[in-house]
Amino acid sequence: MNDRTDWFHAARWGAASHYLSDFASNTTPVPFSPDEWNRRIDAFDVEGLADQLAAARVGFYMLTIGQNSGYYLSPNSAYDRFVGHQPSHCSRRDVIADLAAALDRRGIPLLAYLPSGAPTQDKTACAQLQWEWGFEGGHPHEGKRTGKRLREFQLMWEEVIREWSLRWGSLVRGWWFDGCYFADEMYRHSDAPNFHSFAAAARAGNPDSIVSFNAGIMLVPHSEAEDFTAGETNEPESLDCRDRWEVGTDGHREQYHMWSYLGKSWGSLPLRFTDAQAYLFTRRVVDHGGVTMWDVAIQQDGRLPSAAASQLSTLGTMLRDADRKGLIRPESERITLTQIRPAVRHEDGTMTPVAVQVRVENIGVEPVCGECRVALTTGEAVATFPYELEPGANKDQRLELAPGNGAFLLVTKAADPGVGQQIRLDEATEWTIPRLSDMQSLTDITTALQALPARQMPGVELRFGVCGESLVLSARVDDQDIRPIPLQPWGGSCVELLGSGAPVELTGDVVPCVNQFFLLPTTARNAAQVLLKIGEKLATVPEAELSGAQVPGGYILTLRIPLRLFPGWQPTSGHCRLEVVVTRTVGSPGAVKRRSLFNCIAPWSHAPGLSVARIDGEQNG
Repeated sequence: MNDRTDWFHAARWGAASHYLSDFASNTTPVPFSPDEWNRRIDAFDVEGLADQLAAARVGFYMLTIGQNSGYYLSPNSAYDRFVGHQPSHCSRRDVIADLAAALDRRGIPLLAYLPSGAPTQDKTACAQLQWEWGFEGGHPHEGKRTGKRLREFQLMWEEVIREWSLRWGSLVRGWWFDGCYFADEMYRHSDAPNFHSFAAAARAGNPDSIVSFNAGIMLVPHSEAEDFTAGETNEPESLDCRDRWEVGTDGHREQYHMWSYLGKSWGSLPLRFTDAQAYLFTRRVVDHGGVTMWDVAIQQDGRLPSAAASQLSTLGTMLRDADRKGLIRPESERITLTQIRPAVRHEDGTMTPVAVQVRVENIGVEPVCGECRVALTTGEAVATFPYELEPGANKDQRLELAPGNGAFLLVTKAADPGVGQQIRLDEATEWTIPRLSDMQSLTDITTALQALPARQMPGVELRFGVCGESLVLSARVDDQDIRPIPLQPWGGSCVELLGSGAPVELTGDVVPCVNQFFLLPTTARNAAQVLLKIGEKLATVPEAELSGAQVPGGYILTLRIPLRLFPGWQPTSGHCRLEVVVTRTVGSPGAVKRRSLFNCIAPWSHAPGLSVARIDGEQNG
């Protein structure tokens, strides 16, 4: 049976770009005019871009029609009729049509990107289209959902999409719809508008168009009306594709597809991966039947920057050569890396090196032999070691390496650098928390902590201690506009405490966990409170005690929290793992700045990178 995604599967990989009047994922208005937009669109070099993509041998390309600003690079009479902008915010020139034709002459299919909602930075468009953000408080807030279906908006938006699809016909081979976050309220209905009518509008001009609905940073089927996973991810190195098909809970299957970015973020430079990394991450998907799409920066003239074009071209050459050698297929060897211990910077200035375990497994049915190459992503070779394995067997190799916070280690087959894995090498700070005498009141704890030296960040003083079986913490924060956001605490005034009881050196296959606590300051309306993030939800923490007060220029907090709330805590270990992140208001109203005490990378999910807080056994205070 033929599937709509057969051509997509055969293409294996492609590229995408955010061509916008502002920048990708922008949430603040940027002044712009229709005249300026049309001048830019008229100068868009579709032939130059098509030549670059053909030189890179991409299997397909995707371009944004528009995003949050409300400026679109193709005319649409339905949109103009509904919104009423004069002059129109849709361009006179149809870049999608022109680019699709140019790419078609070079054998490269084109996909179109469009948000599923109205442009959030165009308030007139949102009002005229009757669009509302699905969380209370408006975009980009998160928290309590409004529960609205937005039927009238959906019918208008489907008409806008249908017009574009009918005009472009078979020249546009697929659609990627962003922001389908409120599926239960808006799309999961037996009657239209729903996912099926949404997909039908996109396929109005080409019944073979492939469609995907993005539910956020995840790689799971979202609707039986879509053909491929949206696959948005910030960490392509963490994906583990095992098959062409992803199967939803309802049994619906769709093409495995991941979309990430080669630059430092969406639509930007500099490049964040070496050519070897981009090649490995692509192979880890396409070898098993999946499809990879890389977002790259694009210039105002419509051409790719030379750095982005060069990396795409190198990637295309490497994939072509691997295909000629018959390497793009599931391998019998599986390479996995585990950071057993981060580099630990001790208080006396000495350093314990990083310890990493490399495991090579034979997951096939025949004996295998070969050699692993170990290198830093800077290109520096670290080691090689041979393996010879019967089916089902594995070989472990322990490596100790010089530290480098944020550096990556790459382990691949020497004969095929498309098979392997990478791991970040962490560096943890070791420090001492004094043990205080047992005290009952937070007032006494505050007094005892004030006698201790502070750990400082700009505008922040922090003091730590251990009282009985609890961590105690005091904070003094300069904050010009104290504004905690209980439904989205990381977006407002707060002290974020990340804690784990993970050992410094890991054993077994247990992944150490981190608990993420938010300490919200006192305001005129609300007392200070502690929240714990559990999955996507927030819960109060009855076991924790928090006092707070406003002071000139900011606020103070004192916390007592049981150490048993840190996952993996063992009273006999003599340490815990910590990071503190402070978000405070600075400068213009609403402008916030986040700073971390120990500069841990992704501390909310990555216990090995947290600082090592040794608890002093002597009584103080």
